[in-house]
Amino acid sequence: MRNIDRDTIIKAITAQPGLRCQDLAATFDCPAKPLSALLRGLVTAGALLYFGSTRGRRYYPPGYDMSKAESFYRENVTPSRPAKPQA
Repeated sequence: MRNIDRDTIIKAITAQPGLRCQDLAATFDCPAKPLSALLRGLVTAGALLYFGSTRGRRYYPPGYDMSKAESFYRENVTPSRPAKPQA
């Protein structure tokens, strides 16, 4: 496992916006759980933005056009629960 710092994470997400925690963990060959704590801290500090929730959450650099993230999310992510049929 590599020693990952905040700058390394920010550089990776800036180079490839929309990475998930699992993607970063595979890239850096480290467990996802401690990495997710670092990501939460970066979001809280305003160093990263996110879109989505839980396992589908994708991270973006500040200033990223989030309308792109929203359209990607709508086109590529299926809801975890199917919508109730309309009566």
